[in-house]
Amino acid sequence: VTEHYENYNLIGVSNEIRELVDQLSNWYLHYNRSAFIVNESGQNRAQVEKTFQCFAYALNTLSLCAAPVMPFSTEVVYR
Repeated sequence: VTEHYENYNLIGVSNEIRELVDQLSNWYLHYNRSAFIVNESGQNRAQVEKTFQCFAYALNTLSLCAAPVMPFSTEVVYR
């Protein structure tokens, strides 16, 4: 993404971000689907919180990278 920004290639930036969103939504969410659910005994609550924190970090970083080309959309995600 940095290389595309340095070359003012906004289409390249958008394509890289789109690919990252596809991978994040397809791979990460699918792989961790069960990790987002607290079991009935509540024993995995710490694991669920860590999974949410990791996902929030990924969304925050993604919104910072995408902000120059999608300022209004990323502002909603960042908040």
